[in-house]
Amino acid sequence: MSAFKLNTTFYLLLLSLSLSSCGFQLKGVHQSIAWPFTALQISPALEHEPLVNALRLALAQNCVPVDIEDDSAFELKLSAIEFQRQPIALAPNGETIREQLHLSLNYVLLSPNHHLVQQGQLYTQRARQVKVGQQLADGQELTLFQQEMQHRLIQQLLYRLHYARLS
Repeated sequence: MSAFKLNTTFYLLLLSLSLSSCGFQLKGVHQSIAWPFTALQISPALEHEPLVNALRLALAQNCVPVDIEDDSAFELKLSAIEFQRQPIALAPNGETIREQLHLSLNYVLLSPNHHLVQQGQLYTQRARQVKVGQQLADGQELTLFQQEMQHRLIQQLLYRLHYARLS
């Protein structure tokens, strides 16, 4: 083996060891999370809400079977998804120029025998500048902010479900 190939091999080995020692992982390679339940049934009360669809997708991506007819499935009841807009600052003509956005969600997690495991309210908020006279762009921005806030609530809910005490 030539000295160049030996040096290249040595440096590649050294690079891979140093990257792995600092916690680097290749994209798409992840460890599976140990969930405290084997399956989850989401109550159909808010079936067509975008947040519920995004939650189903996030659970499926985390290898949690969702909405499978199973006697050992825990039930997640979601209620009162509430989105509010509150003016913070007004222009001299009375139009809102800055507002606070609030998104909240109530949830209840029940065991397969319908005992209460966990319940709570999740909440997120965000301030935004209102673009006066640009209703189309303002509406699109508002939609993006709502999606971002829904993502935050889903992350909060996944965290709470992951650390739910089932005993």
